[in-house]
Amino acid sequence: MVKVIWTEQAIEDLTNIAQYSSGYSEKYAATIVSRLFNKTNVLKTMPRIGRMVPERNSDRIRELIEGN
Repeated sequence: MVKVIWTEQAIEDLTNIAQYSSGYSEKYAATIVSRLFNKTNVLKTMPRIGRMVPERNSDRIRELIEGN
């Protein structure tokens, strides 16, 4: 099992997504944030499922795309 590390930028992005989405609906914002957190949990057991980040050129740094 691997350790998933959220960068400060990722947390800031997630906060911004939640704030923007809450303008439509608090429930919608909570659902999006929950879905994003849950999606990363799969990396703990399947660390290679994410796409390698091209800018980093490191097999250890992965990204998962969710939604639009």
